[in-house]
Amino acid sequence: MNFDASTSPKDFEGFGLRGYDEFSPIADVDTHQKEMDSFFCQLIKGSCVIAIPGPENVGFIVGILGKWVGTLNVPAVTDSFPLDGDYDLGHVVALHDGEMTRMSYRQLARDAYDILNNWGQS
Repeated sequence: MNFDASTSPKDFEGFGLRGYDEFSPIADVDTHQKEMDSFFCQLIKGSCVIAIPGPENVGFIVGILGKWVGTLNVPAVTDSFPLDGDYDLGHVVALHDGEMTRMSYRQLARDAYDILNNWGQS
């Protein structure tokens, strides 16, 4: 691949690819999702890759050392994705304290809900 520094964002219009990182302005419609992605990365307290299939796309969320790094939304044909049981909403691979853990996005959402539901209770 030869990098051409003269490319501009206009050269990539129509690709259908969307991405956000800490240096990119986030569209109003995606602000709440970005905040949730950031919270999930903090909850993991390690590094993670989260894959969330949609009807016509796959979202990838990346966190490093508990910090949200970015989200990439990639157009894809997802008809044959294995979306069974707890993994119907997606997959999470997390690295924490030298251990790798795989869990469902549904379980991560449950964990986040439990933390928020018990906030301030002793």
